[in-house]
Amino acid sequence: MDNWSITRSKQTAPATYNKEAERLRHTLAFVLERGVLQSNFGAHLKRRRVAKPKIAVPTREQFRLLLAELRRDYRARGAGDLVEFLATSGCRLSARGNGVLPGVEGSQLARR
Repeated sequence: MDNWSITRSKQTAPATYNKEAERLRHTLAFVLERGVLQSNFGAHLKRRRVAKPKIAVPTREQFRLLLAELRRDYRARGAGDLVEFLATSGCRLSARGNGVLPGVEGSQLARR
């Protein structure tokens, strides 16, 4: 079990390893409950730390190019306007989805 843990943790991303180790622990616990094994060999497997993704804020020029690309793509109808609205207003997508502006009583946003 330790050899698997060492080898697998080097081969995969931390989130993948954690999912596989959890599945293995649950499987071995199930087999242990059924009396097939005497002990759960996977109980000692530790979770690996998953790094938080780094947020890259685009420059004004990159943001302008992103908006232009979204508005040019016919499959992203209205996406450029929505992205610009969310970026410049400080709203979250859930506030737009509910059709209200936070802090503005009785406000309604036009929906497409």
